[in-house]
Amino acid sequence: MLVGRVPGSLDYGRQSYPASNCMFVRQDPVADTPLRLVLDAAPAPIFSVDRRGRCTYINRAAAELFGYPPHLLAGQFIARLILGVSDWRECPFCPPPGLQEPPAVARFIRGDGSTFAARYTRAPLVDGDWARGTVVTLEVLPEAAAPQARLDRFFAQSPLSMVLYALDGRVLSVNDAFRRMWGFDRIDGDYSVLRDPQLIQLGVMPYVERAFAGESTLMPPICYNAAALHPAGQEHWAQAFLYPIKDADGTVREVALIHQDVSDLKRAELLARGQIEALVDTLGALAAEPMLDSFLGQVLTTIATQLGVPLAEFWLTDFEDDLSVMHMTSWHGRILMGADQPDHPGACGKPLSEARDCEVYQQVYLHRRCLVLEDVPNNPVSVPFREWAAARGGIQTMLIVPLVLADRVIGSFSVCSTEKRVFLSQEIELAQALAHQATLAVQLTRLAEQGRRSAVLEERNRMARELHDTLMQGLAGIVVQLQAATDAGVADPLDGRDHIDRARTLARRSLAEARRSVRALRPQLLEQGDLGQALADLLQQSIYDNHTEARCEVRGTPFALPAEAENQLLRIAGEALSNALRHARANRVHVELDYERPQVRLVVADDGRGFDPDRVGTDRFGLVGMRERAERIGADLRLESVPGQGTRVAVTLVS
Repeated sequence: MLVGRVPGSLDYGRQSYPASNCMFVRQDPVADTPLRLVLDAAPAPIFSVDRRGRCTYINRAAAELFGYPPHLLAGQFIARLILGVSDWRECPFCPPPGLQEPPAVARFIRGDGSTFAARYTRAPLVDGDWARGTVVTLEVLPEAAAPQARLDRFFAQSPLSMVLYALDGRVLSVNDAFRRMWGFDRIDGDYSVLRDPQLIQLGVMPYVERAFAGESTLMPPICYNAAALHPAGQEHWAQAFLYPIKDADGTVREVALIHQDVSDLKRAELLARGQIEALVDTLGALAAEPMLDSFLGQVLTTIATQLGVPLAEFWLTDFEDDLSVMHMTSWHGRILMGADQPDHPGACGKPLSEARDCEVYQQVYLHRRCLVLEDVPNNPVSVPFREWAAARGGIQTMLIVPLVLADRVIGSFSVCSTEKRVFLSQEIELAQALAHQATLAVQLTRLAEQGRRSAVLEERNRMARELHDTLMQGLAGIVVQLQAATDAGVADPLDGRDHIDRARTLARRSLAEARRSVRALRPQLLEQGDLGQALADLLQQSIYDNHTEARCEVRGTPFALPAEAENQLLRIAGEALSNALRHARANRVHVELDYERPQVRLVVADDGRGFDPDRVGTDRFGLVGMRERAERIGADLRLESVPGQGTRVAVTLVS
């Protein structure tokens, strides 16, 4: 198989001899002589070289044997066609003057990359005492035909990508598997694997050099981009085995390189590593993020990132109305709620009753299995979505993962790819694991809502009991004492004053009980003191490293804030401290509470790793949560951060 072209020049080291002088040189010893006619007609392959090894004459038999037109070989260094010769000075056709060399055997390379063994005999051309060159006669030696044929068939039919290299690193031949794997079968120019810049940069050239020196080598997996060799070349992770092919006497004839495509294995390895990180991150978010939609948004973004798709959707099942409703999407990392996408066909819900017979309902909702739709544009299920999907690059492949709770599908993830692709089993398992976490988050939120309602009811009952046992009883006692004072006032004023004193004592006691009941509604840290003291206690509780320098300052004269405002400011400070101490690895943290009527300012600053606020994605849900808390109380939140220079969070509230 011809994989290259006849080189424009035959290179030896730094010297290059152009092929522009491809006709016979002036020193042609047989030019225009009867001897030339005899040699041209001779059946034996004959050629002559000058004292430097350049071909001065070659007959038709020799040219046909080598597989090149005669005019392309004339003037060239003929030793270039001998396996193992890399320097014209090593040319065996130019013995020292006066020295008769016996016949020798060498293996030659044909123009199509195949090789043959031949015995060559040399006769010096002498002009007086001056040796003008050498005449060489070749005798082709028989090959072991059957074994060679079997090897040729093995090479051609092997499912593994294989390349044969000449000893100077040129490509002699590639098989069909190479063409399928790398996308081409011809390398133009003077490419040599011994000078491949990618292999040098990747640090694997020593393996190649050892193979050309005669040692079998196993190269470690590398990511090789064959587009550098051919416009149609592809990129693959590959592991290569290099095997030197030797003659019976141990001389290396060629070097075979066998590629094993390990792209899927490498992708699975990277995916497994990403799975661990993704699951750890989402578990941390599940524990820290109180807002369900914020957590679900992080899960969607994680799935899209890990599976390399631009779009991921979260659908919720409305059991009351028998609908599947598109709740939110992650489009290139941007979280959009269903209500913000009125053009989405699923924003208002899809009736499940109309989908009982379709493949998605059968597999996802009935059998609770993952489903891969491989040809979305031609799938009847996608008809309502085609126009919407076309505006986003066209969805080609979709993975649907159900969220199952107690044998009911409470929702699903749709992972949408704009390319035709195959989802690996590891990718589907990751999507399922994240779906389990999302299911847990939904259930925890529902239980929390039920618990909140139960807690509210219990708190109402508790307050009713408190009011009955304290205020109502106290007020009733006050009424009784005042009535007794009125009745006794006329007959005995001293007795009336005693009843009034008792009423005053009951009023004070009832007021103290009312204050105690109100304090029971405040957070524990705020119950123990004011906001400044609560921040100091929070900072002290957050410090887990004795080497961290922490300081809390309260400036100005404190004044009363609404309980909800104090609670939200305390929560924002807690999130900022968590980011500084757990994620930014800060050595110094400073909390400042500044009272200056009519506003109060909370500042949390650290000297941690910092980040670029302009590049903060929607996956930083802690920051999103702080902004939401600030908006809830009408406060202004400012975030300042520089990579390597720490972070400053400032919240200003006008009371």
